[in-house]
Amino acid sequence: MPNFKDCETCGNPIPAQSFTCRFCNASQSVENFPKTRERVIRSNLEAGLPTVVDALEGHGFAVEQDAQRGLDHGAWMPLRQMFPSADIPVVPLSVQTHLGPGHAYRVGQALGALAQQGLVLMGSGNITHNLRDYQTARMAGGQTPGYVQGFADWVHHHLVDKDVAALLDYRQASPGGSRAHPSEDHLLPLFTALGAAGPNAQPAAFYRGISDYVIAMDGYTFH
Repeated sequence: MPNFKDCETCGNPIPAQSFTCRFCNASQSVENFPKTRERVIRSNLEAGLPTVVDALEGHGFAVEQDAQRGLDHGAWMPLRQMFPSADIPVVPLSVQTHLGPGHAYRVGQALGALAQQGLVLMGSGNITHNLRDYQTARMAGGQTPGYVQGFADWVHHHLVDKDVAALLDYRQASPGGSRAHPSEDHLLPLFTALGAAGPNAQPAAFYRGISDYVIAMDGYTFH
C-alpha cells in the first residue's frame, strides 16, 4: 500500500466487516465500513496472517506485525468498491520505499505461492503520481503533461513483453520515469504484484486512463 511505509515489511490483520481507513475521519465512514475494531478476527484471518508472515520470513524478510493500524486510503478505496459488504479479511503490507523496485519484486516472489492457497494478492498504487505537477496542471487549466501518457504506455509495453529487467530499472530506462514518480511508493506495489504473478503470467489491462491531469490509473491482472 503506497501510504503504508516502514523500515521493515509490516503486516496487520483487518477483520472482515471491519475495514478501517487510517486517513478517514468519522464523517467519511460509510455503511458496512464502520470505524471500529470490535469484531473478533475470524479463524481464516487468524490462519492467513501467519501464512503471510511465514512466506516472507521463509524468504529472509524481517516482518513486524502491527495489530493497531487500519487500512490506508490506497487499499481502503479499491476494497470499498470491490467488496462493498466488507466480507473478506485483509492482510495489508507496508512498502519499503528506500529499498526500491528490486526489493518490492522479491517480496512479491515470496508471496506468489499463496495465490495457490486461495489468497488474492493485490497491489494498489498509480502508474504515475506527481502531485506537484498536479498542482501546476490544475492552475494552468488542466493540461496533461506529455510524459504521463508516455510513461504509462512504456509500462504497458514492457509489461506485455514481460521485460522485467527494464521495468525494475524504469528510472533510467524509461522516458519520464523519475518525473512520473518523484518518490517510488505509488509504483512499488506494481512490482510486488509482478513478482507474485511469476515469469509466465500474462498481464492484461482492465483499465487505462488518466485522472486529475497527471495520475495514470491503469490497472492490470496477471493470468
